Amino acid sequence: DCLFPAPFTMCFSAECKERQDEHQVSIFEATADTFTLLPTQRILDSQLAVAKYRRSTATRKRPPRSLFQILATWNHLLQVVFVDQKTFENMPRQSLLTTSAFCDDRIRALQVDLVLSQENSAELQFQLIKYHFVNMYLLSEKMT
Repeated sequence: DCLFPAPFTMCFSAECKERQDEHQVSIFEATADTFTLLPTQRILDSQLAVAKYRRSTATRKRPPRSLFQILATWNHLLQVVFVDQKTFENMPRQSLLTTSAFCDDRIRALQVDLVLSQENSAELQFQLIKYHFVNMYLLSEKMT
């Protein structure tokens, strides 16, 4: 069994509340009891919620995540979501397209936080590049 990060490590509580109120709960972020429900009925799990990408940083209401939070988010996205294509043992694997769309959005948000925090992690940058190459390759294979 996988250990998930502490609650609100990957997504601040204000965003979790806002997304729950707006019914923006991905199957990868829903509680074990609600992931099978419609998105409007799912309950956001504060240990699985990952900050979404927001186009404008001008309207940003929160500080960037710390390097610790960024790394915890990256490890969760890569080692749990992308590799398994699910978050719970009893969850059916999601399609590569669904999984990639979720991971790509959350990684975009992670990259914004990395830039805004002015933290420097060459190893993380290298891993992000490798992820994008592997993901593009896998998706191109699905298209042929």
